[in-house]
Amino acid sequence: MKMWPLIVAACLASTASHAQQSKLSGRWYGAIDGYPFGEPRRILNVVDRNGVLACTWQEIGKSIDRTACTVQSDTITLVTGAGSAVELSSKGNTLQGTFTLKDGRRFELSMGRDPVPAGAQPSTSGAQGATLNAPPNTVRWRSTLSFNTAEASKDKCNGWTKTVVYTFVLKGNRLEIVTPSGTRTSATVGSDGSVDHTFTTNLNNQPHITGNAFTKHLKVSMYNGVCVWDALPAK
Repeated sequence: MKMWPLIVAACLASTASHAQQSKLSGRWYGAIDGYPFGEPRRILNVVDRNGVLACTWQEIGKSIDRTACTVQSDTITLVTGAGSAVELSSKGNTLQGTFTLKDGRRFELSMGRDPVPAGAQPSTSGAQGATLNAPPNTVRWRSTLSFNTAEASKDKCNGWTKTVVYTFVLKGNRLEIVTPSGTRTSATVGSDGSVDHTFTTNLNNQPHITGNAFTKHLKVSMYNGVCVWDALPAK
């Protein structure tokens, strides 16, 4: 007879757990607050298959990630295909929580049952605990190339030591680059601000741009690294 209270308690716990999972089931829509790397909108779909949760996670316009998800109390956690961690807690008719990149940069995320309209713009105040702060939506600056004598030989780069100015425009996860000769190109910016981009100018040179767009610490090299310049932002 002493077993009955334990059995009843276990059944009640199982029922409560299943009810919580059912509450979280279905499709959720939201936008990552302060996300500077392109499309902020996301869709979470939670399916309850006889008490076992399965989730899909999608960035609007990209393929769907099928991922494992867990529920503890009223909180759901998952890891996206790109390795970002999502933690969301039930708050009334919404899910509130965080979206954390692999580098530790954290953004607030709120999701509801209604789709987020196209063109939703994230604010620039959502990052928490970021190792680097992403700049506002568009940042433009000009940099003067200064010959890097520590990494290149000036003797081998005679004729390339004159003052040269590059223009950079950072828009989300794209860095637009304009050379003195008027060549325009666009480089992908990583979630940590990293840039690694090679292009051909209208003078048939092939500059290689590396560094960090968030800090504006960039380098320009040519001839497989024989000639290297530091791109110093103009004061």
